[in-house]
Amino acid sequence: MILLLCAIVMAGAIRVPALASDSSIIYIETAKDLMELSKNCVLDTWSSGKTVILTKDIDLTGTEYDPIPLFMGNFDGQGHTVSGFEITKDASVTGFFRQILEGGTVKDLTVCGSVTPGGTAKTAGGIAGENHGEIRNCMFEGTVKGSRCTGGIAGSNGTAGMIDACSVNGTVSGEHRTGGIAGENLGSVISCTSSADVNTEVSGNVTFEETDISLSAEELIDITDAGGICGFSSGVIQGCINNGTVGYPRTGYNIGGIAGRQSGFMANCRNKGAVWGRKDVGGIVGQLDPDARWKFSDGQLDELQDMLDELQHNLDAKTGDLSRRFDSLTQSLMQVQNSINLLEQTQRSLSMQQPVMMAVQAMQPP
Repeated sequence: MILLLCAIVMAGAIRVPALASDSSIIYIETAKDLMELSKNCVLDTWSSGKTVILTKDIDLTGTEYDPIPLFMGNFDGQGHTVSGFEITKDASVTGFFRQILEGGTVKDLTVCGSVTPGGTAKTAGGIAGENHGEIRNCMFEGTVKGSRCTGGIAGSNGTAGMIDACSVNGTVSGEHRTGGIAGENLGSVISCTSSADVNTEVSGNVTFEETDISLSAEELIDITDAGGICGFSSGVIQGCINNGTVGYPRTGYNIGGIAGRQSGFMANCRNKGAVWGRKDVGGIVGQLDPDARWKFSDGQLDELQDMLDELQHNLDAKTGDLSRRFDSLTQSLMQVQNSINLLEQTQRSLSMQQPVMMAVQAMQPP
């Protein structure tokens, strides 16, 4: 009886096993635990209401890890890193998570690896292929390569999606809607930083530094909407910074330091990277859709007015200085003209006196 009670007490003290189906808290310690999580998340309802906690750094090198298909729970990385993550097989809508569903949250997670799927390769991201939930304080380091909707954090960020305080290092490349954070943003991207190079490689060993780009005109036109933060955005981009290079010379349409093409809301963003392209290229936005408007807060308008006032003051000072110099030059020219007039008068006077003196000399006796 005593042994049985001790066993019950010990069982109660033991942490809930990883992937226990009767528990709302799931602990992930090993690559095997992570792969089991992926298998269980085939149904969207399985992860609903569950909290997944990563307790250690995990290396997936050499494993046959498949992306987590559907997730609508709470994934807490606790600042840990999953490394050795790799996707090379044919896939669309792929990343560490294929889809984060509305109500799902992924936070405090770093993923290192490469997402370079074959096949159609649409909607590829380092953290998620599609995000309809929240990705917060996550980092991706590595390579993401796709065709349409390719991003360092998410290939596509849906209307309900939020990407907050995330960062990317590495390279991101695609044909349409390619961004350092999100290829396509229909939701919100807030306070994110990208140091990834976006579309700086054409193919093979050809890079943006080379002048001989072997692409046909059709291929050149086919590369569109690339940005340091988002390739295309009809949502919100706020407080974001891009440090990476975007694009390559004479190639690509709608290329921007923050967004390639923008029709949503953008505020307080900075681009520190070089931007290259063929047409509609901008340091912040490559192309603003016709219905887009600039919107400034009262503080920003006051700051802008102060800058304009300072500029006007400097112009007035320069104009006054130029006016004084012009007046001085005018006076100098007048003095020179007066001197010339005086010399001419003196010359005429001397010319008139010379015949008189000669006549006087002729009248004097020898």
